[in-house]
Amino acid sequence: MRTRLLATLVASLLISFHSKAQTVSRNEIQIGAGIYANEYVVMDMLENFVRSLFGSEPKRIEPKTMANLSYYYRIKPKVAVGMGIGYNSHQYSGLHEKGNKPGYRTKTAVMAFEMKLYYQEKDKFTLYGGAGFGNFYRQDQLISYPDQTYQDTAITFQVTPLGIRFGKKVGAFAEIGYGYKGIVNLGLSGRF
Repeated sequence: MRTRLLATLVASLLISFHSKAQTVSRNEIQIGAGIYANEYVVMDMLENFVRSLFGSEPKRIEPKTMANLSYYYRIKPKVAVGMGIGYNSHQYSGLHEKGNKPGYRTKTAVMAFEMKLYYQEKDKFTLYGGAGFGNFYRQDQLISYPDQTYQDTAITFQVTPLGIRFGKKVGAFAEIGYGYKGIVNLGLSGRF
């Protein structure tokens, strides 16, 4: 009698652990590309709106794209924490604000702590939001004068109120937000 009870208890525990492991993957890796990855893009758009009201020429807003990679670990079924990194390299033909000479190349790297909140999860559909907070490093190098470089570090952030993921183990995602991952961030993710 005791053996049957113990066997039933062990079988129940194994089934419950097995079923939990199938419904919630604890680890997730995302690789994406964020468009308009700049905390100043909304301010630039507002400035262009004001300029248009007064008949001034709008300033050009670069659609800077940030390649990003994030890792998340679920600490609870609805909450995951993780780390994200990003990189961008872009060349500009205009005058550099500090060097006052034309033509420079900018390289930007981001490293941030991130959190994800899962609103709803179905079989192959996930609706979520998230936030990130970290640091960025930027280096500007003049093209005509490669010895002249300007470096800057500062705090950066990301707010993503809406993210959608399609797929089970491997899937595609689209996020709408504001910050170092851009206004729109698209990519692939894998869960394990």
